[in-house]
Amino acid sequence: NKVYLKFPQIFWDEKFEQIAYMGERVGEWCDWLNFAPYIGEPVLMAFHGGAKGYAIEELSDDEIIAGAMKTLRVMYGDSIPEPEGYVITRWGNDPFAFGSYSHVPPFASGEDYDALFEPVDDVLFFAGEAASREYPATVHGAYLSGVAAADEIALKLTEFHKVAICVKSRYSNSISISAPSSQSPIFSNSISPNNSF
Repeated sequence: NKVYLKFPQIFWDEKFEQIAYMGERVGEWCDWLNFAPYIGEPVLMAFHGGAKGYAIEELSDDEIIAGAMKTLRVMYGDSIPEPEGYVITRWGNDPFAFGSYSHVPPFASGEDYDALFEPVDDVLFFAGEAASREYPATVHGAYLSGVAAADEIALKLTEFHKVAICVKSRYSNSISISAPSSQSPIFSNSISPNNSF
């Protein structure tokens, strides 16, 4: 899980993107990322993985922020400001993720990520952080693999024209589905303005 803290100003060394801390308890408030170089705002993000990631979900927002600030004050002194905003993830409680993300187990390799990205018969395409060899287990890896899969789909459509094109006119309440080879509608239907497409 991640804890993002936005502060009124930067009090840490801006030149370091990653900040590590070895505290009293292993794995607790030890991994930090300086977001200032990326977004131009005074934001730090703390990462908790494994058992610590699940344990933090049982705490209230106030308890989590207090734990983060206790560690930051050990690192940077008591005079640092309180955060003016925060975001806390609880991926273990998310019914669609349950805290999961990909990893490379023993005897596996980056080629396994490539295999997960491979389409099936050029009609079923995959994307997600588990299909990203360069950036596995990250949101940007999921996004970039989605962009790559969309590019593959677009390429297949232009090469093979295997998929019908579905068009909803913005000027009328109708839908047309055409086979690319004929360019004549094979299905047309009027829809009411209340229906979504």
